[in-house]
Amino acid sequence: MERYSLFVFLFFLVSCSSTKNLRNGYVAKETVAQKLVAILPAFVNIHVKERDSAKISQEAINEGELKLGFIIQTELYNRMQKNKYIVNVQPIKLTNDKLFAGGLSFSKYKTMNETELAKILQVDAVIFMKTDLSKMGYKSIDVFVGLGSRNIFLLGASLTAISAATAKEVQTDKITLKVGIVESNSGAEIWQRVYINEPPNYDELEYFFSKSLYRVSKIIPYRK
Repeated sequence: MERYSLFVFLFFLVSCSSTKNLRNGYVAKETVAQKLVAILPAFVNIHVKERDSAKISQEAINEGELKLGFIIQTELYNRMQKNKYIVNVQPIKLTNDKLFAGGLSFSKYKTMNETELAKILQVDAVIFMKTDLSKMGYKSIDVFVGLGSRNIFLLGASLTAISAATAKEVQTDKITLKVGIVESNSGAEIWQRVYINEPPNYDELEYFFSKSLYRVSKIIPYRK
């Protein structure tokens, strides 16, 4: 009986290892032919507290989403510059020039899928980020709106701009961040991670994104 139990345990252990290796092998197979990838501006959705909805315009919310999207894009790009990868990462200034210099609006950008954007950028794959911020107060959105010109953010902006803009923390009840890779030719999502920031283990917005994107830069399957 003991021998039988040991056999079952070893079979289970080998089976689990094989599944993990197959999954890693699939990612490696998809990434080995990739030479150039781009980091997209993050797709950001800000949900305003109900009691504050009349105090902030949709235009201001859109502006806040736009600027935070560029901040998150820059943070991941800067993190990835500190590591070695099997692919080249397109400079974000070039990425944003290709996306928006041709007249693509920011509202239209948010409706496009990653495969379409990869074709515009002429890259083998794109790294995308999608984040939802729930029950954000209007004063917090004003922080993003007041950070400066849109053109500045096209060139890149630091997460520290958020904390430098105001002594008050940006307040939101919950943040969800999804990071993934979409292959250009097939349109397949070949890798993803999801990070959630909510009570009781809640981090300040700046620290949450900094910590999460640091982790992404270390575990993304392009690492040498």
